[in-house]
Amino acid sequence: DILISPQAPLSAEALVETRQRLIGTGLFSDVEVEVLEENPVTRTSDVLIRFEEGPRTSLGYGFGYNENDLARVEGEITRRNLFGLNRTVSLFGRASIRGSRFVATYRQPDLFGYNLPTFFSAIYEEQDRTSFDFRQRGVGFQISKRLSAKQTMFFRYNLNKTDVFNVEIPPDDLPREFRNIDLSTVSTSLVTDSRDDPIMPSRGQLRLLNVEVSAKVIGSKSPYVKGFAQQFFYFRLPKKLVGVVGLRLGIGQTYREDRDALLPITERFFAGGANTLRGFGLDQASPKAPDGTPVGGNVLALLNLELRFPIKGKLGGVVFSDNGTVYRRIQVIRLLNWRYNLGFGFRYDTPLGPLRVDWGFKIDLRPDEPRSRIHVSLGHAF
Repeated sequence: DILISPQAPLSAEALVETRQRLIGTGLFSDVEVEVLEENPVTRTSDVLIRFEEGPRTSLGYGFGYNENDLARVEGEITRRNLFGLNRTVSLFGRASIRGSRFVATYRQPDLFGYNLPTFFSAIYEEQDRTSFDFRQRGVGFQISKRLSAKQTMFFRYNLNKTDVFNVEIPPDDLPREFRNIDLSTVSTSLVTDSRDDPIMPSRGQLRLLNVEVSAKVIGSKSPYVKGFAQQFFYFRLPKKLVGVVGLRLGIGQTYREDRDALLPITERFFAGGANTLRGFGLDQASPKAPDGTPVGGNVLALLNLELRFPIKGKLGGVVFSDNGTVYRRIQVIRLLNWRYNLGFGFRYDTPLGPLRVDWGFKIDLRPDEPRSRIHVSLGHAF
C-alpha cells in the first residue's frame, strides 16, 4: 500500500495515493504523510508516515426514513485485523416497516498474494414492494482492483434464491417460473469518483458502469444480460450555488427461449419516487398492468437536473427537473414518451446527512393522475 520507493522520484500523487490506501485498509483511525526537509548534500528527502491504529471492534447504529423502507433502524458490529492479518468480519442488520436485511461479510486485502481486496458475503432480505413482496437468501464474493486514485474495478459473483409472493400483477405479466427465482450471476463494474465530498459534493463527477449476466451454464434458471450506466456531474457555481446533472440508462434482455420475456420481476427497472421522478409516488412512473399496478420493464432512461443553493445556516434549497421513463422492452422504445417533472425542495444538514424534503410536479399530467407528490428522505437524491 506504500507507493514510495527509496531513491525513486517523489510525486504528490504517490503521497496522496499512499495515504488513501493506508486509510482504506480500515486498520488506522488517522494517517499523516509528511515530506521532511531536503538533505543539502544528497539532495534527497525522507518521508515520515505517522499512523494511529483504530479500534479492533466497533459498533455502529442509526435510524432513518426513506420511501422504500419508511422508518428504519440499523446496526453493525465489526471486528478488524483478525489474527493480525488485516482480516475483517462484520454483521449488519436493518429492520424497517417494509422489510428487513441481514448481511454477514468477511474481507481480506489480498487474493493468493495479489493486491486484490476480496469480500465474501451472506445475505437474507425480505421486502414489501408496491406490486409484490419477496424473500431472498444468497451468498457471493467480490474482488476489487484499484486502477488509480479515482477509479476502481469490481468483479462479483452472486447466487440468490428469491421467493416472490403477494403478487398483485396479472399472471400474464409474471411468468410462473419467475415467482420462485434462482439466479446465478456474474457482473463487473467500473467506478470513477472525483467528487470533492461523497456526502455533500460541490464539484467533480461520479460514473458507475455495470454489466451483469445470468446464465444457465452457471446454474441460473432465468438467463438474461443487463447493463446499467450512471453518470453524475457536480458544478460549483457563483454565490455558493451547486449544479448537478444526472444521466442514467439501463437495458436488460432475456435470451434463449425467454428472449421476448421481461426480466425476472426482482431484476426489472422501476421509476418514480424520491430518487428518480419526484412528481410520482414510488414505482408509479413504470409500465403498469391494466389495473394500474406497476410491473417494471427492461429499459430505464433518466435525465435529472438540480440546482442547490444555501438559505441560512444548515438550511439549503433546491430546484429540480426530473425527466425520463421505463420501457417494457427494447423493441418498444419511444423517446417521445418521456415523463417530465419540475419541483423544489429543502435540505437541512444533519450528522447523518442532509434531511431532504422535495415537492415534485408533473408537467405532462395525464388523466386520473395526481398533480404532485411530496417526498421526505435522508441524503441527496444523487
